[in-house]
Amino acid sequence: MCGCGRHGCWETVVGLSALLRAAADPGDPVHDHGRDLETRLAELAARADAGDRRTLDALTQVGTALGTGAAVLINVFNPQVVLLGGYFAVLGRFLTEPMAAELRARVFGPDLAGARIVLSTLGFTAAVLGGAHVALEAVFDDPTLVPVAGDDGVSPAIGS
Repeated sequence: MCGCGRHGCWETVVGLSALLRAAADPGDPVHDHGRDLETRLAELAARADAGDRRTLDALTQVGTALGTGAAVLINVFNPQVVLLGGYFAVLGRFLTEPMAAELRARVFGPDLAGARIVLSTLGFTAAVLGGAHVALEAVFDDPTLVPVAGDDGVSPAIGS
């Protein structure tokens, strides 16, 4: 069951919870929400680098499921780029090959219909950075939109 209440959503096979369930038993430290997520993901990466079969199998399973879903998106929308962010980007070096193999098997067009898999470099703050950019885009395009207070042309200090 998905967190949304439905059954069989893509999230149930590619989400962080799905990866953690497949990679480690419930009492494992990677399940501890009191630990920083980046630390938990680094632990998974270290296990994969050390050749831990369960971790590698879990990453392959998630990468394959990513490819299955992304193939549908590529076949329908024909994007130039499939951008992986969040935990997918952090563990991307383990996910991209099984994902690409699944894409090659399922995408209708040759060479993934021209799409590329790209790992985000913005980390877990990507959504916040994108929201800030959208909010400030009009000001960046035309700085004269920002009102200037006072006769001397100097804006008042923040909080005054």
